[in-house]
Amino acid sequence: GRKVLDELEILRATGEHSVAIKLLKDALRSNPNDPALKAEMAMSMVLTDPRANAREAQRLAREARDADADLATPYVVLGILLEALGDADRAQKMFRAALARDPECAEAHRRVV
Repeated sequence: GRKVLDELEILRATGEHSVAIKLLKDALRSNPNDPALKAEMAMSMVLTDPRANAREAQRLAREARDADADLATPYVVLGILLEALGDADRAQKMFRAALARDPECAEAHRRVV
């Protein structure tokens, strides 16, 4: 839970996305239905390679959003994927939706115009 998310934050800050993905895979084995873990896995996947991981990241983000509509991360993930497809307007809507759920979401703040 919280310990994994704290460790994840450190790994992302140091650019260790592959280690973050391994940590999340292990956590998801124990908690396969945890929407926060699914959302964070999707985020790590798009931060690593949005094009290569698009389908799986989109699936995880949507599952997380459907399970807990208050999470900001799924909206950021969907926004990043929309950006990668060249749909800036819809991407910005997703980033604003993330900020409506978590006004302190750093990744959404970095991307919203």
